[in-house]
Amino acid sequence: MRWSNGDFHLDLSVIGYEFQKDTNQPEDSEWLLVKLKVECPAGQWTHIDPSLTVREVRWLTEWLREAARNGAVFAEWQRRFEPLTSTITFTEPNLAFELSSVPDPALPFQFRVYMSAESMPRFDLNTHLFDMGEPTQKWVDFRAAPADLCQMADELSEALTRFPSRTPHVRPD
Repeated sequence: MRWSNGDFHLDLSVIGYEFQKDTNQPEDSEWLLVKLKVECPAGQWTHIDPSLTVREVRWLTEWLREAARNGAVFAEWQRRFEPLTSTITFTEPNLAFELSSVPDPALPFQFRVYMSAESMPRFDLNTHLFDMGEPTQKWVDFRAAPADLCQMADELSEALTRFPSRTPHVRPD
């Protein structure tokens, strides 16, 4: 998945399993290597880490699709009350994602990518789209339409066809 906002680009992709073969611990066989690449005026940075499990990628896919289906709810909530926000976090604290409503019918979502621990770029990003957050966390915001969320979900689903669950207790869907 690639997100862009001006001169800032963030790529996230699933590139393989942490362990090439099944392990004695079924849960360990489910960890996926996530490649994170940041490009901005301050520099480039690439990091690969077992940040998500097969199940967590599936949850992220479902979360994105659910938000896309409810884009009108996000927009109406924003219009009538205040921003509506949904956040998804995972076992490892390296990555988290947040969707918030914004008052723009064409791009009704602010899509925030949180990066922390090993997945946090080591340089200042020097952009108004970036915030330091906590000392151990950085994030960047992108604008998105429901179709963008569906495309992200499709790309993650495609990754799961290449790297499906390897343990019998984790059902496919």
